[in-house]
Amino acid sequence: MTMRMPEWIVRARQQRKRAVPLPPQLVLTWIPPAVPLLRAAQAGLIGLILLCVGVSVWWWDESWTLNETAERFETRAARTDTLNRQFEASLKRERLTLPGDQIALIQGKIAFANQLTEKRAFSWTRLLSELEETVPAQVSVGSVKLDFHQSRILLDGIAASLQDVNTFVRALQRHQAFHGAVLVKHEERKRQQGTSVDQASGGESIGNGARIEFSLAIEYRAALLNEEGAL
Repeated sequence: MTMRMPEWIVRARQQRKRAVPLPPQLVLTWIPPAVPLLRAAQAGLIGLILLCVGVSVWWWDESWTLNETAERFETRAARTDTLNRQFEASLKRERLTLPGDQIALIQGKIAFANQLTEKRAFSWTRLLSELEETVPAQVSVGSVKLDFHQSRILLDGIAASLQDVNTFVRALQRHQAFHGAVLVKHEERKRQQGTSVDQASGGESIGNGARIEFSLAIEYRAALLNEEGAL
């Protein structure tokens, strides 16, 4: 028994045999020359964006660390300030503090002592020579002392009258080696009969009447400011 194929299959095969074969087709793709550059720029921008994101994250982390450190320092500073206030209160209770004027006075004494200590020797010869230039005829200087507590030089002497003392003070003020002469005290003393005549440091007499005993405090600028010889 012979089986026949359907007619539509037979006709499809006949048409396929009669069809003309088509030539092969060639497909060409053209890319503009700017496209690779744009792609490279795109990749660079992507990398830059990623870098910026990384830097931002790093900055944020560093700022967080700095904030934590600052908070720790602020806490410690506040605790130190509290301890200082407690310590000051304890010193006040124990009366171990000094007011500002006493501290300034002590600092002045230390500065004066340091200025004299830095020098090897004090020139008494020069001091007495400069004093001799200012002493009037009716004034006798009995003693010269360095007062470290007041940062000054103290002079004790006698004069024939209070006017002679004033003349001596004005002479000290005019002299370039002295400054700030202050009459600390003065007292009038009457001479007792039969006593010897008072003699000045140079051998000159003061007079036969009443006398003025005085004390002066002065600043010896030549001793403190001269770098070559006085101290």
